[in-house]
Amino acid sequence: EAKLIADDLDINVKIFKDFGKHKITKVFKDSPDAFIQMALQVAHLLDMQTTVLTYESAMTRLWRDGRTETVRPATLEAVTFAKMILDTQSDKSEVIAQFRKASKQHVMMNLNAMAGRGVDRHLFGLYVVSKALNLESSFLNKALSQPWGLSTSQTPTNQLDYYKKQIGFNFQDCVCPGGGFGPVDPNGYGCCYLFIGDNNLTFHVSSKKSCEKTNSAIQLMMQ
Repeated sequence: EAKLIADDLDINVKIFKDFGKHKITKVFKDSPDAFIQMALQVAHLLDMQTTVLTYESAMTRLWRDGRTETVRPATLEAVTFAKMILDTQSDKSEVIAQFRKASKQHVMMNLNAMAGRGVDRHLFGLYVVSKALNLESSFLNKALSQPWGLSTSQTPTNQLDYYKKQIGFNFQDCVCPGGGFGPVDPNGYGCCYLFIGDNNLTFHVSSKKSCEKTNSAIQLMMQ
């Protein structure tokens, strides 16, 4: 069974060297995570001609034994931006303004998730209680059955700081591109991204070979 799952995984790793978090923060004046999430919404719309429920994890380290909460990047602001930037008739200044609006909304949602003001862990809590009390909830059934068509997360690279500061090792040209994960939805994509230093990015795009609508390699060729 494990071999069947592994053989069905289509994964491609893309190392992006045109720019990284330094240019995003200093030149574009934007949050690196929000910037990538907006780019993923555009890429998915370009690839699949639709937007989907998108998952991104946020760490809840502010809480004792905190683990994660879910950020939902496919906001109305982000979807509007993705449609505008792919529309050749859109005014450039309006597209940029919408990007700023969508990015600001994403940052706020991320902060809320880290502070425990998300929705998905609360939904899970209600689900656990409903099962314990043997209660059936049409609301929970609908809310929890919606597929995550695009599952994303940023992976931390704290170990790289150790090599750089303690050992003096220059990791820029030989660092591992990190790890990834498979798609949550069999008809969707998984995308893990990693900021390497100040000027490099890596993406792990995954999908299932058995799905005729998705293709990780084609997704990676789009820039």
